[in-house]
Amino acid sequence: MAKITAEAAMVNAGYTQTSLADKLKVSRATVNAWMCGRVALKPHQIFAFCYVCGISEDDLILPVLSTNVDEEE
Repeated sequence: MAKITAEAAMVNAGYTQTSLADKLKVSRATVNAWMCGRVALKPHQIFAFCYVCGISEDDLILPVLSTNVDEEE
């Protein structure tokens, strides 16, 4: 299988952020933070996410974490 983003895996599996959050027993805000790269999935969450979405951990592309640091000139 080709590499796939977390958001594409979620959509391809037929989940919304809300329905995926319910399935994984986390808040919708947590799923949104994963998709936007504000929060990293913990190892056990990666496993559960991939299992629920029907993909391999090796095929998952996670978003780059945002540092939200403003650079001063």
